[in-house]
Amino acid sequence: MNLILCMAGLYRRFRDAGYEQPKFLLPWQGDVIIGHILEEMLQDGAFDNLLLVANRRDAAHRAALASIVARHGYSERNLIFIDDTRGQAETALLGAHYVMDELQPADQRLAFHNIDTILYGRDYHRIAEALTTADGYIDVFPADSPAYSYVTVDDAYRVTDIAEKVVISNHATTGFYGFRTPQLYAQWAQQSEWRNEFYISDVYKRMLNAGAPLTINPDSDGHRTLILGTPAEYEAACAAP
Repeated sequence: MNLILCMAGLYRRFRDAGYEQPKFLLPWQGDVIIGHILEEMLQDGAFDNLLLVANRRDAAHRAALASIVARHGYSERNLIFIDDTRGQAETALLGAHYVMDELQPADQRLAFHNIDTILYGRDYHRIAEALTTADGYIDVFPADSPAYSYVTVDDAYRVTDIAEKVVISNHATTGFYGFRTPQLYAQWAQQSEWRNEFYISDVYKRMLNAGAPLTINPDSDGHRTLILGTPAEYEAACAAP
């Protein structure tokens, strides 16, 4: 499976709060946030490829990011810098094209994740297996805040609807999104309607409307989802015992 971290945002809330480092390089438990994210995701060997898609505004941090990917056996070939995009889905699309054109992996299964949510206890081999039959996989956790996106599912955990920042169930998305191939993602992303901001949920919505099979994790046993997306969330987590 191939992992792309979408990290081309502007992080305005953190900059407005006085933080000088980009969010992904903020300290967290003896490392930085992105270091913990990658440690949790790469430790079981389910991912064959890694790509960080960062903003050119953060190019001054190239050496720090190169050092972090080197811990896991990757090089600067697995790190690219891009211009501003209209949202995570467009960043993901550029990353998918890079995977197809430059990395050319034998295993085509693809996952996107953000750089402010640390996922504990996931079985990525199980997720990769799910993507052999489903076109998409959405990692979820129980929540009821309108700050998150949500999915509804049937009794077989097949996704029936998805909504951006609208509570339609208790299945909130963590920001980890899987697709059977990068070509599949690119196909649907290029057909999706782009509003002011382009979300991956827009891509899934179009896929659902066409009858594509999408699934979620059937349970959250052993899972922990730590969201550090705003200054308040980050500071509260840092202050917690």
